[in-house]
Amino acid sequence: MSDASGGHDIRVNGISADLKKTKGSNNLANYAKKATRKQGAKLVVFQIDNLNHAVHFELNKLSEKGIHGWYFITGKEEKLICF
Repeated sequence: MSDASGGHDIRVNGISADLKKTKGSNNLANYAKKATRKQGAKLVVFQIDNLNHAVHFELNKLSEKGIHGWYFITGKEEKLICF
C-alpha cells in the first residue's frame, strides 16, 4: 500500500516506512537512499535473503549515515532486528 504523499509503502506507529527485498549487501545503500530521499520514508524495512558479514557492514554504514529501520531474514519473518 503506497502513500500518495510520498510514495512509501507503509506507516509504522505513524512513521512512514518503505519495504525493500534484497539477496545480499550490493543494493542496500541504493535501496535505502531511494526509500528515504525519493519516496519520503523515515524508516526502511529490509527482507534479506542472505545475511552475512557484508550485509551487517552495509547496515552499520546506513545507521551511521542516519538511515534507520529494521530487517528480517527470509523464512524468519517473525523476528525484526533494528539497525
